[in-house]
Amino acid sequence: MDYPLRFGTQPLSEFDWGQTSITIDAGALAFGFSTENAWWGPGIKNGILMSNQAAGVPRAFLRTKKPLRTRLGAFEGRWILGYLQESDFFDLDPSNDIRTLNGIVLTYQPWFDSGLTLGIARTVFAQKFSGGIGALAATFDAVHSVGPPNRGESYLDRRARKRDQISVLFGRWIFAPHGLEIFGEWARFEEPTSFRDFLEFPQHSSGYTAGFQWVQPYERRARLRIQAEITNLEPSSTFRHLNPFSSYASRSVTHGYTQKGQVLGAGIGPGASSQWLALDRLASRWSAGVFAGRIRWDSAAWLTSAVKR
Repeated sequence: MDYPLRFGTQPLSEFDWGQTSITIDAGALAFGFSTENAWWGPGIKNGILMSNQAAGVPRAFLRTKKPLRTRLGAFEGRWILGYLQESDFFDLDPSNDIRTLNGIVLTYQPWFDSGLTLGIARTVFAQKFSGGIGALAATFDAVHSVGPPNRGESYLDRRARKRDQISVLFGRWIFAPHGLEIFGEWARFEEPTSFRDFLEFPQHSSGYTAGFQWVQPYERRARLRIQAEITNLEPSSTFRHLNPFSSYASRSVTHGYTQKGQVLGAGIGPGASSQWLALDRLASRWSAGVFAGRIRWDSAAWLTSAVKR
């Protein structure tokens, strides 16, 4: 994958659009173009699908301007179509410098509890077509199957567009009177080939984040906040039966799930896990805090053959 450990030996100077966007309101919807970072999911330290770890993705978007309220609850959604750029340190082939990214996220707040939010999201990243339609070919990638590209060579032999995906389910539950929020996110990096395949190996190529934060009055005009989060993207036990390809890496899209050499998702990177705990005193005049964390980097490496036979 396009994930350099060192970005060259010389100083770097670059101009880009940074956190820029243009939005046009159209009734209940809004659309436009953006290069801003996007964070999808409830995580504090790690967003498995989208986070601010990498540079913002240049993209077109369509979203709900505000929650659409019905008798069943409130709904929100967002669709994006953008392109991912290669870093300067991956290869010397200019034909593969650009890939497409198509994503969709939907959230739901039930009528019986406005503090509960449930969501589903999916992104598909693909090698860009060289034909005249370009990135438009990826407009609806997020709602189409991409197959199991990391299970073997048969998929790669097909004359099909090389694509890969990440799908997530997430939720957040806020208990406002008690100052408590709990959240979780579960990801699947390879779609199952069938319902039976999912029942046999539900944990295959999966990862998760779980955590909470709790805020309580501490003294006059001050509050005490505790935060904790666990993220696990390490290979599952299914490596005994199925190919244990690392999270964010891909056999069919050789750059992996990256933008300019950085992972678009969790900052801990591919095949990693982390634990994080923080304690803060929050007040209007001064605040202070301490935190402790641990990261285990790329534990999928021990399952990867260093020499091809």
